[in-house]
Amino acid sequence: NIRRAYTLEACLDLTGAWVVSVRFGRIGARGRRMVYPFKEEMEALALVRERLLKRLTARKRIGVDYAILRLSIHARWADKLALGKGYSEVFNFKSFAVENS
Repeated sequence: NIRRAYTLEACLDLTGAWVVSVRFGRIGARGRRMVYPFKEEMEALALVRERLLKRLTARKRIGVDYAILRLSIHARWADKLALGKGYSEVFNFKSFAVENS
C-alpha cells in the first residue's frame, strides 16, 4: 500500500512557544503523530525545512514521489525555507498560498 498521508504543521501555542506537529501513515489507518516544541522560531523552521527536504528522497526510499495537495506558508517563512531548485519540480503543487496573517 503506497497511499500515504503526511501532514506538517507549525504554529505558536498559547505560551508563545513554537510547536511543529507531524502526522503520517497509510490512508485509512490510524497513523502516527509526533509533536516537537521549540522556544525559538528558527529551530522550528529548521525542522520544517529538514522534513520537507526529506520528502525529496521519497522515490528512492518508498518508490514514489510525494504530491503536495496544499501548501500554505506564512509570508515570514516563505523566503527563509529556501528549499532550493528542484523542489517545486519534484512536487506537484495543487494549491499554494503565502499567508500574511
